Amino acid sequence: MILSELVNFRNELFKYSLSGIKENTDREVEKIAHLVQTQPFVSAELINDLEEKHKNVQETFDKFESSLNVTKNYVQNLIKNIEPKWFEESSQRYKNQFDQRIQKIHNDGITYYDDYGVLRRGQDPIKLQAKNDFVNQILNKSITLPDEIKQIIRSRILKYADWHYTGMIIGPGTESFINDMVANDPLYLIDEYVELLYPAMSKFNESYQQRLRTYAINECSNDNMLEKLPNNQFAICMAYNYFDHRPIHIIEQYVKELFKKLCSGGVLAMTFNDCDRSSGVVLAENFNSFYTPGNLIVDLAKNIGYQEIFRINDDGPTTWIELKKPGNLSSVRGGQSLAKIYHK
Repeated sequence: MILSELVNFRNELFKYSLSGIKENTDREVEKIAHLVQTQPFVSAELINDLEEKHKNVQETFDKFESSLNVTKNYVQNLIKNIEPKWFEESSQRYKNQFDQRIQKIHNDGITYYDDYGVLRRGQDPIKLQAKNDFVNQILNKSITLPDEIKQIIRSRILKYADWHYTGMIIGPGTESFINDMVANDPLYLIDEYVELLYPAMSKFNESYQQRLRTYAINECSNDNMLEKLPNNQFAICMAYNYFDHRPIHIIEQYVKELFKKLCSGGVLAMTFNDCDRSSGVVLAENFNSFYTPGNLIVDLAKNIGYQEIFRINDDGPTTWIELKKPGNLSSVRGGQSLAKIYHK
């Protein structure tokens, strides 16, 4: 059974509801019954027969809707029974990728053997090249959203672009969203390797680059990935095209830790591969992403304490969602040194 086809069938099935049809039908039948009942030449027998058939119509609608709901539940249960396999596949595939990366890229930076078998000190050039290849591979990953949705996302981000508030971007990559957040002071840039931050940083002059706060994180640790970051400080954390390439258990860990980092009223705004839609499941089935159903992400976020305040998507696999930590944004800052950020 192909999961993407099952999800597509589920979504098509849930588009249908008989409530509106039943109400319209009842209204039309009532009109007919009233018309017949007001005619003096229509016998009571015919009127009673119409009333009885009206009841039968209502009962038939109720029975059909009940059967439809049973079918919906059946399909939902089919998906739930298949999901554990895909969660496990995503988790194992991510672990394998991470292990391969550790083996190929990480180096103690002290000794290595060259092509002639000579033990040398310094960074292994083979692993250095592997690391550069990995960085380029990550930076070339992209998601496709219509320009109008990107513009909506940009307008949402600008609501929090204020020097009163601290901002964070996880995986800034080559996107231009950092330009909308330069007002945040300070602005933190986070990714697995500092090399992944260079394209975003290089858009600005050296003076502003020195003001940016950059951190490399280690996702192999089961918790405290963000332990170096201050708690209760960030008004906005944006992760565009980052969690789209992470399995559900890694996303959950980030969401948990970021809740501690956000200040009251702070917002985690992110994209992810929404496997509540068949197009998202297809990406997971083709090993181009991981199985991450949107309903599960929302549920785990609510269990942590977030409030969903905004969501948008198109017909594709990507969903943008904003999760708010309860409370109201406030700042004790009374002023800021006047300066203007110039791009290179």
